[in-house]
This record gives sequence, C-alpha cells and structure tokens, in this order.
Amino acid sequence: MMSAVLPKENTADNEEIKMIAMAKQEGSRVVVYDEKGRRLYSKSGELVGFTTINVSIKESSRVVAYDEKGHRLFTR
Repeated sequence: MMSAVLPKENTADNEEIKMIAMAKQEGSRVVVYDEKGRRLYSKSGELVGFTTINVSIKESSRVVAYDEKGHRLFTR
C-alpha cells in the first residue's frame, strides 16, 4: 500500500499559524489579538470589523484590510 506525502506548509517548524480571535478599539488605535490572548499588532484608525483572517480599519477616508500578521491586503 502506498501513502501520499503532503507538502509542508510555508511556515518554519517552530512558527505557529496564528488566527485573529479579537480586535478592539483602544483610543485611536485598533489592537488585534490571537486565540491565546496575545497581542498580534496594533494600527492607527477606527475598527470597522474583523474575521479570523483579516481586520478592516478606517484610516482617514479609506478602509484598509490587514491579515493576521498586520500586512496590508487591500484598500477601498
């Protein structure tokens, strides 16, 4: 019987894949936390909404979406 070998994900062996568990407005900043309550990052602006994979923040007249690492995904 043959078994399939699945490729490894593009993460280091000791790097956890983090998901967004919470984003909250703290003054003029949005703070983003993982499922263990650890702070992932913070950004200036007004929280519009979040999911487990992105956070939307209003910055001036535009809305910017960021991933779980704080990298910009897109702007509207």
